[in-house]
Amino acid sequence: MNCSDFRTHVVEFLDGRLPADRAEAARAHLESCPECRREADLHRRTWELVGRLETLKPAPGLASSVRRRIRRSRIFAVAGSCAAAAALAVALILSLHKPAAVVDSEFATLPHEDRRLLEELAKDRTWELADNIDLIRAYELLDGAPAPEEDH
Repeated sequence: MNCSDFRTHVVEFLDGRLPADRAEAARAHLESCPECRREADLHRRTWELVGRLETLKPAPGLASSVRRRIRRSRIFAVAGSCAAAAALAVALILSLHKPAAVVDSEFATLPHEDRRLLEELAKDRTWELADNIDLIRAYELLDGAPAPEEDH
């Protein structure tokens, strides 16, 4: 066992939860490594000090105060989430809405073939294809290229 491995498992070792073979390797490492021995000793002494502390009795209203704060924080979290969702929805709606003049001017700049295709798609209401017009054009450019092999 090396120092990094020991540090990863020091708590399990000190608690006695490390499997026997790993615990033996940890003991052997502690015999040869003063730095890890110091770290293990520091853990033991800290636990001993914590164990000597008196148990504290909570104030009478602590539990209800904590529950009230949790409820309040949940309300703010839900309200914040709703506000964020509403802002996102408004932004999405505004980004999708283009004035008719802008749409018409963009339509006028398209090549004749694309305008004809879009008009045909509009009649059939198959807008999914219109969204992929750039992909369709790319396929047309690759028309002479060999088709990719498909996995079966």
